[in-house]
Amino acid sequence: MIGGPSDRTSPRVTHPETSVSTGIKPLERSMQVPEEAPVRIDYNGRTAAGLLCSPRDLAELAAGWLFSEGFLHAPDELITLGACPDMRAVSVRAAPDRWDDASSRPRVLASGCGAGRVSLDSLPRLAAGVPPRPNCGLLRRMLADAAEYRRTGGIHSAALSDGAAILCRFEDIGRHNAVDKVIGWGFLRRAPFAGTQLLTTGRVSAEMLVRTARAGIPVVIALSVPTSLAVEFARRTGTLLVGRALRAEPIVYNDPTEP
Repeated sequence: MIGGPSDRTSPRVTHPETSVSTGIKPLERSMQVPEEAPVRIDYNGRTAAGLLCSPRDLAELAAGWLFSEGFLHAPDELITLGACPDMRAVSVRAAPDRWDDASSRPRVLASGCGAGRVSLDSLPRLAAGVPPRPNCGLLRRMLADAAEYRRTGGIHSAALSDGAAILCRFEDIGRHNAVDKVIGWGFLRRAPFAGTQLLTTGRVSAEMLVRTARAGIPVVIALSVPTSLAVEFARRTGTLLVGRALRAEPIVYNDPTEP
């Protein structure tokens, strides 16, 4: 008899909440997924960008993105900066209007997430001098404070350090966005970037090196590794680049002080 109690081919129905065969731990089942939303950045009445990001710290995100992309050169240019998390929008008014120059640069799609404008012929060069000694240990502090990562398990962190302490820390689903938030925080507060270090959990791409060099950040410390083009950009911009920073022996890909 098909389908009877003694039928050995009848499918066995299990329930994930009680089955031990799923491999999903109770803690993992209770974790929340990270929030992702489209956010629009308007510059002098025109849409400059639409970003998929963690929809918080939007003022820092917009300031960092506009500065890194050449729409803003200094905080004095800002007339108004209004961020509305509920509307998922940031409106910026600035003078002078740099729309034509900034928006005409060729766009380069970055690896993983994000997009920016990168020109090999116009890479910024950091001011000559001895870069600060990288403090890789602060990466542990940044990770310990990553509340959103502990809540969701799927988010990036970035921080700005003066070499002794963490000055600011941001989280975002996109590693580029987290870096832009850090740069935006420093830009709005006129942080002395020349004496700082950027910490990041993400893979370091060439675009990220361009952004930190434009800000004047001389040291980039990563939990992960850089791409080959990022290593080349570190050499061209004079950035001290460190990967696998929590290993007993981190990898220094470029040290401007070495011959």
